This record gives sequence, C-alpha cells and structure tokens, in this order.
Amino acid sequence: ENENENENENENENENENENEIEEVIIEDSQVIVLTDESFEETTKEGAWFIEFYAPWCNHCKSLTPVWEELAHVSSEKDINIAKVDITKNTVLKERFKVVSMPSIILYIDGGVIIYTGTRKLDNFVEFIDYELKHYEEKSKDTSVEKEKRVSVLHIGNFDDQIKDQDYFVMFYAPWCKYSKLAKPHIERVAKKTPFNIGKVDCTVEGQLKHRFDITRYPQMFLFKKDGTFTPYYGTKEYKPIKQYLRENIVQEVSEEIEPEIII
Repeated sequence: ENENENENENENENENENENEIEEVIIEDSQVIVLTDESFEETTKEGAWFIEFYAPWCNHCKSLTPVWEELAHVSSEKDINIAKVDITKNTVLKERFKVVSMPSIILYIDGGVIIYTGTRKLDNFVEFIDYELKHYEEKSKDTSVEKEKRVSVLHIGNFDDQIKDQDYFVMFYAPWCKYSKLAKPHIERVAKKTPFNIGKVDCTVEGQLKHRFDITRYPQMFLFKKDGTFTPYYGTKEYKPIKQYLRENIVQEVSEEIEPEIII
C-alpha cells in the first residue's frame, strides 16, 4: 500500500510540474521583431516601434499573440515596426519601462514613449498607430514657438532648436495636476518680469519629451544651459525663489526686471 501511495504521489508531482512548464508558442515566418536587453538600443535607434511587453505564462498575452502577428502582417507596408519583449528574460527593459502588468504596450519613437491604453483589437491598434504617427510627423516639422503669457510652449518639434543656443528654464507639467496649476502663475510671472527664457512642456501630449527626461511627477523643472547641460531645479516653485535661482545660475546681459514691481 505504501509503495502504491508513493507512486501516486510521484505521478501527481510530475503532473503538477508539467502543468507549470509553459512553453512559448513559436510561430514560423513571424514578422514580429524580438527585442532583448542587449539588442534594444541598436535596433530601435531609428523608426517607430509598437512594442508588447509580455510573459509566456500570461493568458492575456497568449490571447493577444494572433492579433499581434496579424498587426505585424498588415503593418508591413507602413513606417512602423511591430515588436515584443519577453520580460521574464529581459529584466533590464522591464525595469526601464516600469512594466507592472502584462501585456503592456507602448509606441516608442526617438527615445520617447506613448503608452497604449485602448482595446487590444486589430482595428484599434491600427487606428492608434496611424493617429500617433501623423501627429508625431506634424509636430516634428513644426519648429514655430507659441507663447502663452510670455512662456514658450515647447514640443517635440521645437524643443531642441529652442534650447540649443540659449539658456532656458522649463517646466514639465500636466494640466490636471494641482501642483502644476499652483506653479503656473509663478512661472508666468518670472517670464513677464525677468529677461530669462521660460518654457513649458505639457506631458499629457508630449510623451516623447516626458520619457526623454524621465518625468515621473508634476511639475518638474529644469535649467537647460546653452552649453548642452541641464540641471533639475529642486527649490520652491514660486516666483522669488525661481527668480533668485536663475539670477545665480545664468549670466545675463540684462539684469533688471522687464517690468519693475511696485512694492507697497
């Protein structure tokens, strides 16, 4: 009886082991590009990439596989690369893109990231890609700079040109953020009353710039110097501290305020 019990226990253990061993389905002639920790930088340095972060054991990822393959097929004539990353083998990329659920899907262009949050259906993927690529192309060609209360509105198309040869103090913000709303009038006041270049980036529409500078909270402010360096500003996000910081860190030919304040 003991021998039979042991045999049954061994059989059950083997069955459990087999159930836990999930192999990834390999699709022949797949047009989906496999990215790894080692290949990511070199492979994605040019073009636009629509990337799925997945785990072989994830049922939702398995369900997405045929759709992802079809997407790669129908996108073969477009300026988009369809790719995937196995996060169980590529933990560097998992940490870099803060993957906490599977599958996670992003559009990756020029170091910038736009997170896909829509329905995981072919038509929705195609619509998202077409819209974002068109938006990116239009923004990339637009080097004009609009000003709102003397604050430059910066985006992917004009950002590099603006900070290339001049010092710029830039606020990265989200319109819905309470603290961004509180900082906004102080930034506008600095722009109005000092000679310094002040800009702002709306991270809800400028995903590339948000991820390029690793913006994880709002608002975040940086001083970009014309020598190509930039430094985060950790001071109080109010007019006087910001003005003092800029006076101490930027050499200006004009030191007086543009519009002198009347002190009562």
